[in-house]
Amino acid sequence: MNKSFVRDAGVRVTRTFVQTLVGALGLDGANVIHQGWPQALAVAGSAAVLSALTALASFTGSSASAAPEAPKVVAG
Repeated sequence: MNKSFVRDAGVRVTRTFVQTLVGALGLDGANVIHQGWPQALAVAGSAAVLSALTALASFTGSSASAAPEAPKVVAG
């Protein structure tokens, strides 16, 4: 694994954790799912672990990064 892969995987895991945490707490605030901080952190942590495992599973040993760039939109 190269530095680029590890950095990109770390970014992906961090983004997944934060997005899941915000979503879980937002659902609690909207009275959709009633959970506190411990449950929201557990859900976000689980999502982060799955994100890390997905990045590792996609590792090919080449110089490709863990989080490829988004496709560019071409105006037609």
